[in-house]
Amino acid sequence: MVIYVNPSKDQFERLMFETLKTKIDDFPCGKIEKQESPDFIIKEPDRTVGIEVTRVTNTNHAGPTPLTEIRGAQFKCLKIAKQILVEERVVPVEVKVKFRDDHARIDIKNAARELCNFILEKVDSIDDTKTWHYYESELKHISWISIHLDTAFGKKWLNEHRVQLIHMNYVNTNPHDIIQKAIDRKNAKLATYQKECDECWLIIGVNEITAPEAITILNNDDSTQYFSNFARTYFVRGVEGLVWLLNMAPSNTRNR
Repeated sequence: MVIYVNPSKDQFERLMFETLKTKIDDFPCGKIEKQESPDFIIKEPDRTVGIEVTRVTNTNHAGPTPLTEIRGAQFKCLKIAKQILVEERVVPVEVKVKFRDDHARIDIKNAARELCNFILEKVDSIDDTKTWHYYESELKHISWISIHLDTAFGKKWLNEHRVQLIHMNYVNTNPHDIIQKAIDRKNAKLATYQKECDECWLIIGVNEITAPEAITILNNDDSTQYFSNFARTYFVRGVEGLVWLLNMAPSNTRNR
């Protein structure tokens, strides 16, 4: 199973599906078809099971910009920075970056340029005996930068430039409202999904530990009750390969 960084919608859905498939003993055995509404259909001899996948994200309480948009800008910045390094330095380096504020907008091109200027200045003064950490870069958009040359004690280990995120976030350990709202959105479409299958499961998933998806459930035996009309509802934390079967009650019993 491949773990993706910043996965596309299709990659995310497949990762959530494959994680669930490998983690539960009674996963349906049958022909698997990828489609829409629901995202997957599994055809067994005596039944058809549909599996719908949705991603959940934290709310940006620090500003109006969605955290997914901020993360997307950060990845675009790192992609541009890598291209600049390819153009301006033949010998590769590995760079890891912590943005100054994971809840604020960045100027993508300026952040990429200032990062590359910093790297190109430092690489001429470091050696290959360790990873060099600059915990305060004094750059506008980026705080912590680590750099490692393409060799380690003279031995080549890196063949191309790498520019990656350093993941550091507070993890939301009380995501009940976020998960329930995601279930409610999918409950509204359940009748459409059920036209394609005998029973339908729902996966509520996250796949990263960056700010948008820094979400987890603390206990495997979590007794928090959710409301869902899906046959089963799972929470999947793909980055760690963890699966929780959520404690469900029918939606029409809420507030009784």
